[in-house]
Amino acid sequence: MTVDPIDRTPANPPAYDLTINKQVDQEKYKKIRGWLIFLIVSLMLLTPSVGSRLLFQTNEARRVLVSRVSAPETLDTTLNIYKVSIQILMGLGFISGLLLLLRLRIGVTTTKLFFIANVTAALVVPVMMLLVDSQERINQLLFKEGLTDIPARLIVSAAWYAYLVKSKRVAAVYGLEN
Repeated sequence: MTVDPIDRTPANPPAYDLTINKQVDQEKYKKIRGWLIFLIVSLMLLTPSVGSRLLFQTNEARRVLVSRVSAPETLDTTLNIYKVSIQILMGLGFISGLLLLLRLRIGVTTTKLFFIANVTAALVVPVMMLLVDSQERINQLLFKEGLTDIPARLIVSAAWYAYLVKSKRVAAVYGLEN
């Protein structure tokens, strides 16, 4: 082995073993921590609580709006469909969080499906409401804060979906290829 005459280090040091470094990284990320635990808590606790609030608001809207719209039967049907979609999202969110907490690989898939369903519901509900009455009246009666909920749901769902796809921690915990 040749030695550098100035600093007395080997001129050709042995190659660094990248597999050891990769194993250390995987062990570091194998625990449920950080954003992953935040996602699990959000899915299991926040999603059902927000869904319950939406169900309550839907019942209040039905009570108040039935007499104000031109097609009350259509409103009733539309609100029932909306309530069922909220209940499905609540259940899917809770189950996804539970599967992630139990470290089951299918939890990642169900969580991705939850975010796809969330985006779909955010886009379909306003279209369904158009069947009931004009957009201006629906905005005034049902969406007091406007339709700002739609972009928020799209952005949040896209961000969490990207996290599930790109995260080293998700890949390490659930044994996925990253």
